[in-house]
Amino acid sequence: MRLRAVVLSFVAILVLASGAAAEQVGKALSIRTIVTGASGELKRADPVSRDEQLKTNNTGLGQFQFLDGTKLVLGPNSSIVVDKYVLGSGNTVQKLAINTTKGAFRWISGKSPSSAYEIATPVGTIGVRGTAVDLYVGDEVAMLVLLTGAVRWCLPNQQGDCVIVDRPCDFVIARGGAISAPERVSSAAATQFGSDAFPFLGNNKRLLPSFRLSRVNCGLGGKTREGSNRDTIPGPQREPKGGSQPQQPSRGQTLSDGPLQ
Repeated sequence: MRLRAVVLSFVAILVLASGAAAEQVGKALSIRTIVTGASGELKRADPVSRDEQLKTNNTGLGQFQFLDGTKLVLGPNSSIVVDKYVLGSGNTVQKLAINTTKGAFRWISGKSPSSAYEIATPVGTIGVRGTAVDLYVGDEVAMLVLLTGAVRWCLPNQQGDCVIVDRPCDFVIARGGAISAPERVSSAAATQFGSDAFPFLGNNKRLLPSFRLSRVNCGLGGKTREGSNRDTIPGPQREPKGGSQPQQPSRGQTLSDGPLQ
């Protein structure tokens, strides 16, 4: 009897641990071709869990929504990990952090405080405010195009070396230990890492309506596919320690939640 009690207790502990590890934080709203999670290939309405790695194949497209309304799109050949998730009150989160390793992404913030969100890349960490961004992560390089709101991008372990982007359709590039100054995105800029680096700017018809941002494409609709890997723009400029001076919001732009901290 004592042995049976020990076995049952052990099984109960394993069940509880498994449940904690599989804490649901969101779900898949749309899956095309192959998108995989911790348990294999995903389908529409499948849950997404904390610490889960999400990956797409070379034609994959996954559209996800977290419990606080935050939306995330994974383009082809993309991979992320839901790194941190702490649930707050009223379907908000105290912390939602994703770790991007490669590929093309679209992020649209939900209703939680901006301080709750963090997007990590191999070349720096992005803090967001009221924000929608398209992001490309490659080999030792990453590029971001701001769609709405504002972001602060800081180099790894160097919180003083940051760049703020607060004008929609500006982009920055992080590579080689530097972050470029914000510039207006162009077709040449958006395709310098390949025509699939920013697939949602060139064509958002594959996205669900709530992921399209009222047709925000920075004037590049149908153009990014016309570029080639040879398209280039000036390389990133190294910012002085302390980062570049924040730009003022463009006329008519409203930034909520106060200054970035």
